[in-house]
Amino acid sequence: MVQLIVAVGPDHAQELAADLEERTAGRWHDQLLIVSLGDDKVSNNADIEDLTVRYSVVPIIVMASMTSASLEASPMIRRLTKDHVSQQVNQWLRKSGLSWRENAEACSRRGTFAWTDWGEWRKQFELVDPDKGARVAAAILAQLQIATSQEVASWFDRLEAVDHSVYYIGADPHSGDHALVNVLASRIDGVNVSDVQSMPVLAPNSKVRYYGDASWSGGEIERRISCLFTPCAHKRHALSPEAMLFIRMAFITDVGEAKLHEAIAQLHDEGKCRRTRVKISVPDGHRLEVDPSGVMKGLAFQNLHILNYVAPGDDGYMRALCKRIGGRIARGRELGTDDIASTIAFEFSLPRAMLPVLIYGGRPVKAADGSEFIWKPLMTSKHVTKPAPNAEEAHCVACPLQPLRRPQPETTLAAPLHLVNMMPLPAGSNPWHNFRKKLASLIQNIF
Repeated sequence: MVQLIVAVGPDHAQELAADLEERTAGRWHDQLLIVSLGDDKVSNNADIEDLTVRYSVVPIIVMASMTSASLEASPMIRRLTKDHVSQQVNQWLRKSGLSWRENAEACSRRGTFAWTDWGEWRKQFELVDPDKGARVAAAILAQLQIATSQEVASWFDRLEAVDHSVYYIGADPHSGDHALVNVLASRIDGVNVSDVQSMPVLAPNSKVRYYGDASWSGGEIERRISCLFTPCAHKRHALSPEAMLFIRMAFITDVGEAKLHEAIAQLHDEGKCRRTRVKISVPDGHRLEVDPSGVMKGLAFQNLHILNYVAPGDDGYMRALCKRIGGRIARGRELGTDDIASTIAFEFSLPRAMLPVLIYGGRPVKAADGSEFIWKPLMTSKHVTKPAPNAEEAHCVACPLQPLRRPQPETTLAAPLHLVNMMPLPAGSNPWHNFRKKLASLIQNIF
């Protein structure tokens, strides 16, 4: 949505556009409109008047030397000299929050995790690609967002009243679950909020709200919702099929929401819940599309102006470079969980759905000259690098939250001994008999 219109001469228009392109990583296009004026004042006046009709509530800054004083009758028009026009644009830019440098500085003052200097982090991209690497880094920093606890708390305010509120506490003390408790405890009476395992026995048709910070791919929240409706010895109470469940997330992707709806539909088919009595909500603007065009998956790669800033005519370049680096530092999740490629963090946790170039490091990356260097993440958190394992004893055997067990090797002691005992024993061959006994003993020690 256009917030400001600037009407200047053609040369000045090109200068402004080039400056804004570099300072905002291409994001200015949606909020600022630059109009190139001609040599005829009468024609310029008419163009400006047309703009006041089309954009009735948008301020318009015009070059005084190229327009008439009669335009000043409109309260939305300001006629200024060239230098003052540039000053006003700079002032608007500071207020808009579009400067990627200022955004990087603001974000670096947030969070409980450790930060690398964003300038040093950006230089790593230049080592990988001296031509476009720095622009890729700027594009990422332009989109970086660190949601504070205060912001998250405000997103949980003014919701419909419920009988009880619940949250989950995972095994990892570095996770956002623990920070979320403080947010809820400051806003909900103690008797009305609890972790799921301590949830009191409620009436069958009770209204319950489950809080979570985000659903990126939907996998974890899907299992938690299933757990809510599944009775077990580890919980005091499970929701009845008649319960009304409100799921409140700070952020949700279309991928995550689709998976939640699938899980709810399955629970409905199993008779564990009523799908019409389970509602999912997020704050306005926090439903995110991972691949709205169907051609490029990843939240960081959806703004066409940013992609054009990085590599004009090559919309896939930014994604390809991030994936190439991600493949060296986070194999198996080159663009984050399920290729979500998020640039959104919480000041209390770094989701693994974030771009790995932001949160992973410590491994070699190949530079453009063929050499290698160790990648440094912009943000470092033990929740990412050394998370605590989930405790198996916290969940029942059939619980959807039970950690996945690695399959045990199929080879057992009986199998190799059986093979040894099947070896032919030549008659009267004591050496062979002794060898077979020693081999069996060796295998027994190994297995």
